[in-house]
Amino acid sequence: MKIQGLSGYYWTGRPGRVTFNLDFYEASSQWATANATTLGVKDSIDLSGALSVNAGLSLVVFKPENGETVFASGGLNGRYEVSSRTRLSAGYNYSPMLDTVALIENHVRTGELHAALSHDWRGATFTASTAFMGYSDDNSSYDVAATAVYKLSERHGIYAGATSEYKVFSEHTASGYFNPPNIFSNGVFLSVEDEIPGTRLSYSANIEAGIQSFSGKTESTSAIEAGVEWRLTREVSLDAGYKYSRSALESSSGFRFEEVKASFTYLY
Repeated sequence: MKIQGLSGYYWTGRPGRVTFNLDFYEASSQWATANATTLGVKDSIDLSGALSVNAGLSLVVFKPENGETVFASGGLNGRYEVSSRTRLSAGYNYSPMLDTVALIENHVRTGELHAALSHDWRGATFTASTAFMGYSDDNSSYDVAATAVYKLSERHGIYAGATSEYKVFSEHTASGYFNPPNIFSNGVFLSVEDEIPGTRLSYSANIEAGIQSFSGKTESTSAIEAGVEWRLTREVSLDAGYKYSRSALESSSGFRFEEVKASFTYLY
């Protein structure tokens, strides 16, 4: 999967900002190639000191070899500061699955209801979340997860953490995404995000390892992700990233997920 994009945002003069994006997706296999384009706009609004809401709408164009189809997608998400240490978030998102040729050819979309509760305690952040997903091929899935993240260095943005997640599907379909009866996953990760002193370059990196069980078997998982951002001026920046992952929860095929992306951002 290759992703290229153009993004930026417009400051509205009130609390919040309007973000727009134009992204191009290309998926290929041994037998075919498919493309998709998304054009979206999102508004971020601070309703009060504790409550913020994000609303978005996108136009998605699927371009498989057998023709072109257009769909609309979007979402509404909110975040509430229960206290200085506790946060609650919830929302609904309707979006396309663009990871593989089969998903683009079958125009697979998902509607997701999700909620999460996070709490900071002794330098660590603990999060519990749940989600329900309905698929355009009449499938559905439930997901529950728990995450613990500890800040090793606030100055250099170094974090370590662990995750545990369980996902169950109601049906097994052949629409192009991996959907065994259930997936149970446990893993650990280490991430860093910092800026190179004396430059306009910032970078981020993340590595993960774990174990997943599904369909009566257990496999090891791994992931590596890296990105860099170059601020040319205060208004203009370029960023690029790479991600490789082997995970039943990450890849639509249930095996390897690889992504290369680049974007240009202009602030005005």
